Amino acid sequence: MISEKSIFKQLSYELTQMSDEETIQIKKMKYVLLFIDIGILYPLTGQCLKTILLNMKDFLIKIHINTSEYEYAYLFKNVL
Repeated sequence: MISEKSIFKQLSYELTQMSDEETIQIKKMKYVLLFIDIGILYPLTGQCLKTILLNMKDFLIKIHINTSEYEYAYLFKNVL
């Protein structure tokens, strides 16, 4: 069975191989997770999935993009 830790480790490696544009697409997934009411998922799927989704959200927030303009893109979210 693949562990959550190994998935995040592999994703971290893959992110180092991606261009900034590709990394931004991955990082944008955090907005989906931020707006999902994870509390709704708990009764349907259990605590395990809720924990994984919360950990994924935290992981996506921590992704760093080398081009500094993208790190401040949230200031211009209506433009992008």
